[in-house]
Amino acid sequence: MEGGLSLQTRRELLQHMAPQYRKAPSAKKSVLLDAFTQATGYHRKYAIWLLNHSAEVQPTTLHPRPRHYGSEVQHALFMAWNAANRICAKRLIPFLQ
Repeated sequence: MEGGLSLQTRRELLQHMAPQYRKAPSAKKSVLLDAFTQATGYHRKYAIWLLNHSAEVQPTTLHPRPRHYGSEVQHALFMAWNAANRICAKRLIPFLQ
């Protein structure tokens, strides 16, 4: 589906083409849309939506902090895991809740 471009490159292309697309007459919009879909690999209807809503599209990506558990929590978790006969995490979760 992707045209081989990174997300950052596609966003830059979107920021560059969106103002041109909005100001263009209908005949020119078709040409701009064809070029945008060819470059990005996006579906035509999605590309139209992106070009019309580019200001709303780019939320900042949040990188959550990694979890750091203290030695007390790690030891308690190890003891619970060991008491449950060392079962996998998916099956261990109901015992911890």
